[in-house]
Amino acid sequence: METKGKSNESDIFQQILDRSTSLIYISDRHTHEMLYANKPARQLNGGGDEDYSGRKCYEYIRGEKCPCSWCFLDRVKPGELYQEKRYFPKSDTYNQISGEYITWHGRDAFVQYVDDITRTQKLQNNLQESRRMYRLAVEGAELGVWKYDIAANTVTCPAIYCARYPLPAEFENVPESVLGYFVPEDRPKVREMFEEINAGRQTVTKELWLNMGPGIPLICCKVTFSTVTDDDGKPVKAYGVSQNITAQKAESRKYERSLGELLALNPQAL
Repeated sequence: METKGKSNESDIFQQILDRSTSLIYISDRHTHEMLYANKPARQLNGGGDEDYSGRKCYEYIRGEKCPCSWCFLDRVKPGELYQEKRYFPKSDTYNQISGEYITWHGRDAFVQYVDDITRTQKLQNNLQESRRMYRLAVEGAELGVWKYDIAANTVTCPAIYCARYPLPAEFENVPESVLGYFVPEDRPKVREMFEEINAGRQTVTKELWLNMGPGIPLICCKVTFSTVTDDDGKPVKAYGVSQNITAQKAESRKYERSLGELLALNPQAL
């Protein structure tokens, strides 16, 4: 009767494992012999209910002829749930693998819980790649986002500009505090830009030349501010996106100069 009771308990336990969405493999931790595979694992491996019997875990799970080179059994500590994420180039899949030591019908065993996370991981990889491309594009074009707090009369400087140029993280008392960073002929345009924002103009765009100090070449930036208003339509903040267009300006000037020289030599050239 005791044997039958234990068998019934084992059958119930296996039924519970069969209902899991994870692939569950149980193997002898010393010999690697497969002791059990739940229903989703058996279906994936295309075998019957006892197809795993007598086979090695590395052969049954991975189709390998010898233990996996990355086998983590020796790294697992008693009482510890081991976890790792692994990529398999042959199938181009990602698995989340976790496991622990257990006793299975009196034998020292190891249970593995395997979940296919390929779709999620590839989405994450694509997102990370997009972030890298975005960061490179931002750094290459020197794109920066400026925040103008109208009530506080302050402007927050983008981190990329603070890192590259001698600029403070925040300007107070604008526009007076920022005028010295622009060439004299553009300072009226700077004042005009803030006046238009303060007046509630929705979008303000300017091309301005910055002078960061001795030894630093002049920089031309195109900045576009978008104004945010409160419920009463009063402007409260403005966010500006700036781009370094110095190279484009240099090419434009070179073209205009070349065209002017050509027309001076031959007025009919156009």
